[in-house]
Amino acid sequence: YQVAFVLDVAGDNEALVARNATGIKTVADLRGKKVATAFASTAHYSLLAALNQAGLSADDVQLVDLQPQASLAAWQRGDIDAVYTWLPTLDELRKDGTQLIASRELATAGKPTLDLGVVSTAFAKDHPEIVDTWRKVQARALTTIATDPDAAAEAVAAQLGASKDDAAAQLKQGVFLTPEQISSPEWLGTEGAPGNLAVNLQSAAQFLAEQKQIDSVPDLAVFQNALYVKGLPDVLDQ
Repeated sequence: YQVAFVLDVAGDNEALVARNATGIKTVADLRGKKVATAFASTAHYSLLAALNQAGLSADDVQLVDLQPQASLAAWQRGDIDAVYTWLPTLDELRKDGTQLIASRELATAGKPTLDLGVVSTAFAKDHPEIVDTWRKVQARALTTIATDPDAAAEAVAAQLGASKDDAAAQLKQGVFLTPEQISSPEWLGTEGAPGNLAVNLQSAAQFLAEQKQIDSVPDLAVFQNALYVKGLPDVLDQ
């Protein structure tokens, strides 16, 4: 498989929140506290990055493996002190919690978490025109989010069965790249010059290996070859 598109970067839609009753104000205050997240998820990856940034390790806190809804229930019982999770559970936690850090800040610090579009290498080889059409449609959607957020919210609401206001609120908390950014050196790059996304993917692989989810971490060249950059940037023109 190859990464054909960067759909979005986690922003304020994933964050670390502490219960107000705990008095926790910073990530460093989590030492010795019970912190919940869904193990092997993007939130887990971001939590470990946030702890590292604050001079802590996973051993300095009591990590609890909980999916979003289960973490909300544990939060309401007072069983845990903080949670790193995503919308819509995150908004519930924010009602009586203090946000310590969001994935937007970690992305700026070089630890982004992403939603990616992938395609099998065989399919891309046999049907490049279909992949190109799909990439153009995705690029058009990103342009709509940037230039006509009202129309974007209406379309997302119809797809999710949510209200337009809820869809708009969620869109505002994400980081949606422009087509120009996607083909920049920071992300996918171009033909002959794969972007820094390969480094980010290798970093995620290192995390998964540490969590015993995969056996080993491939060389950087493997990730660079896994970026589908055929036709970039011109193929994204609409």
